[in-house]
Amino acid sequence: MFVEDLRSPKILEIARRITQEYKLCNHCLGRIFARIGHGMTNYDRGKIIREALSQEEVPIKDCELCNGVFSEENLMRYAKMIIEKTQEIEFYSFLIGSRFDSEVLMKEEEILNKAGSEYAESIKMEFNRELGKLVSKLTGKKGKVKRPDLTIIVDTRFDYLEIIIAPVYIYGRYKKLVRGIPQSKWLCPYCDGVGCEKCNYRGTLYETSVQELIGDVALELFKGEGHRLHAMGREDIDARMLGDGRPFVLEIIRPKRRSVDLKALEEKINARANGKIEVRLIRYATYDDVLRIKNYNPRKRYRAVVAFEKFVPKEDLIKALERLNGAEIKQWTPLRVLHRRGNLLRRRKIYEARLIEYKGHEAIIELYTDGGTYIKELVNGDMGRTTPNLSDLLGVQANVKELDVIEVDWRD
Repeated sequence: MFVEDLRSPKILEIARRITQEYKLCNHCLGRIFARIGHGMTNYDRGKIIREALSQEEVPIKDCELCNGVFSEENLMRYAKMIIEKTQEIEFYSFLIGSRFDSEVLMKEEEILNKAGSEYAESIKMEFNRELGKLVSKLTGKKGKVKRPDLTIIVDTRFDYLEIIIAPVYIYGRYKKLVRGIPQSKWLCPYCDGVGCEKCNYRGTLYETSVQELIGDVALELFKGEGHRLHAMGREDIDARMLGDGRPFVLEIIRPKRRSVDLKALEEKINARANGKIEVRLIRYATYDDVLRIKNYNPRKRYRAVVAFEKFVPKEDLIKALERLNGAEIKQWTPLRVLHRRGNLLRRRKIYEARLIEYKGHEAIIELYTDGGTYIKELVNGDMGRTTPNLSDLLGVQANVKELDVIEVDWRD
């Protein structure tokens, strides 16, 4: 549709009826016909229609719908509020949202019920766009609809701004080089993280975690308010994570900085970890990476030190491991985690089971399995809840003394 369409008898008749009943500025008149004409503002549309009707322009401050919100003075005031509120936040893109009084929205609905909404857009849409254009012009920042760094909600009822800062995501891999450290921060169940005598006033069950060793350092550099670790699976607290490390995405919540040198951050994390963990920060990431990390269940390779209750001949151990090669196992949720997980039956495949070192009452074995396989239960049988298992195949009770994850089958 072109400008001429704004002067068509149909459009002018609608406009005449509406302007006889309501006192509307050019913005609010033009917005009723926002889908007609290209490359122009609603103000331009309103002006063209009013000239065609030979009507005098209604001052913005006298508009009974927007109450002057589209005046240059008001838009500039909101823009300056945004600039002031965001001056300490690093961002490159933004999205404007808004809230209007319910009376304004009801009045708009009333007008559109009479004029028709075929060509119209909402007052919020125009306000967001016009204010966004002004903020972009004043700051050089880019307006962006999908995943902006900042979402700025302007509450026109109370002249209040709500600033929503998008998280920063970092993709990398971590190695856990010592035992006894959980992957995630575990809040103390007695004080719910406040700090009490039970947890030595730390607020957590353990002195530290992989999440804290990585996230606390990142939080300082990004000036954030919190962090989350999204890892591709997890290892037991008493297991190490070796090899190339476990893929993860670190999420920094409400960061005031967004462009930290990842190499410098990596070095700082590793230095402060003092040999507990080692990270490799590969790139900045997005929420899509979080979904990929959380939804993918890769095969893993484990190395376990296994102890036997009595002497096991080497040949018997080799034969038992050979019987596990290519086997499909059935695992009910292990008894040790049944208090916090549902009692489900899982079917997993063992792709490789081989002997690395033999010591009679003890051995080191390597297992390559489907993701989600409970290795300790594959060895000890978990009172028959995992079948087949190494203990049953040997006829001797076997237990994992030490466990390491040495490979997560995933390409960066």
